[in-house]
Amino acid sequence: YDLAIQNNPENSDYYYSKGIVYKSYYIGSTLEKMNRFEEALEYYDIAIQKDIENSNYYFNKATTLYKMDRLEEALKQYDFAIEKNSNNSNYYDNKAETLKKMKRYNEALEQYDKAILISPQSSYYYNNKAITLEGMGRLEESLEAYDLAIKQDPENSEYYFNKGKLYSGYFKAITLNKMNKFEEALLYNDQAIQKNPEISDYFNNKAETLFKMKKYKDALQFFDQAIQKNSENPLYLNNMAMTLDRMNRVQEALQYYDKAIQKNPENSDYLRNKADLLNQMKRFEEALYYYDLAIKKNPENANHHYNKGTINFENFQSGYFR
Repeated sequence: YDLAIQNNPENSDYYYSKGIVYKSYYIGSTLEKMNRFEEALEYYDIAIQKDIENSNYYFNKATTLYKMDRLEEALKQYDFAIEKNSNNSNYYDNKAETLKKMKRYNEALEQYDKAILISPQSSYYYNNKAITLEGMGRLEESLEAYDLAIKQDPENSEYYFNKGKLYSGYFKAITLNKMNKFEEALLYNDQAIQKNPEISDYFNNKAETLFKMKKYKDALQFFDQAIQKNSENPLYLNNMAMTLDRMNRVQEALQYYDKAIQKNPENSDYLRNKADLLNQMKRFEEALYYYDLAIKKNPENANHHYNKGTINFENFQSGYFR
């Protein structure tokens, strides 16, 4: 690219292409590599200077700024891109994603609707809109948007997964009458698994739904399958431990809590969960040790302090620590 620019410094495509290379190559990189994003921006600016009518240059500059978390600047560049080409649905979708990240949800929805108006066949836009509606607590509308995404692309397992997860979260801890919604969540989990049986999250999500239905034996099987797919995810190990705990298989539960903590020793909830189990087992000194670790990791979590306070109170009352 440098040689091309040197030979023809007036060709804006060369500056643009060099910027694309920098952006693509360093996506998700560390702060050190963020300096390369700065370089990419410089080349986009040169490209824009050479050809101010090319909407793609503004769009790619905007996406680079988005990845740098410079969201206000990104919005301005998306607006420039839209001004140059108001018929590109991706521009509206990316602008919506930026607004969503800024928690400007109503404005984000307006942009998703514009993207959908231009490209009503794009399932991706319906899915993004559904996720935003879910975050706003507009759950029925979110489910409708997921249905539209599935209608446009029935082979995309992510959409079934998202809809199933919403059902599961929406209707947790409610009456037997609404347990039918859990059954519906399981149906969508199954469809997601059928479409893509290699995604560990799908098995974990189905297991979480079964756990909420108190079908612990079934939940255990699906947590186990999630772990088989991805044994490095501490959430799955913690979930397995919680299920074993509910089944009174306490020794096995402790082993899985230990595995979860080993994978992520910074997660205070895992430490407290182990402490709670040790407390149930009347291993009070060990329980206190893990409560203290949990509090050290996250002193703002009131549950950690409350649970520790309860064990202290109960056992000082009984004379255990005297």
